[in-house]
Amino acid sequence: MHFPSLRRLTLGMGNPIPFLEAIIAPKLAFFSFDPREKESISETFTGTRTKFINVSHLALSDMCEVNQDNFCLFELLCRVFCGIRHADIHVAYLRMFIPNSGPGAIDHCPYIESLDIRRIIVSSVQPFQHLVYGFENRLRLGQRKLHLKLTGNRFADKVVTLNTSDTFFQRLQECCASVVLDGIPVSP
Repeated sequence: MHFPSLRRLTLGMGNPIPFLEAIIAPKLAFFSFDPREKESISETFTGTRTKFINVSHLALSDMCEVNQDNFCLFELLCRVFCGIRHADIHVAYLRMFIPNSGPGAIDHCPYIESLDIRRIIVSSVQPFQHLVYGFENRLRLGQRKLHLKLTGNRFADKVVTLNTSDTFFQRLQECCASVVLDGIPVSP
């Protein structure tokens, strides 16, 4: 299937890989995935690494559950869309995207410049601790600093104010090109 003018694509299905293998969309720049029903997940992509090189923005909605199948699909999508410059992910997939140590899905995206993480709940220092370790690991490996946007979960019950003078938050700022907080209450 050839879609010569398609610039944005949102798929809501269990396994997007067969569809992605079947299409040609040379102008596709934005891909959003929202898994719906549980299907057998593809483990490989038969297209070339350059098939979707123009896709600069990858958005992954809240997947039903954090499990090995969804992690494998998530990592495969990062390989398929290896040219992305911006990723938008749910906080549940943070550890898969940027692990504390070892390779992660982000390693398949060498051109990435910015990352939005949605639904951060500031009830402890844990999300920031994980980000700091992951970003410090990236810097040790010689990878670029990212622009980071953290969006709070406005429906959370246990939200606390983030102390921006906290050591982990300060280290996070040092590891990133910039840090933007949206919907997260802060105190100096």
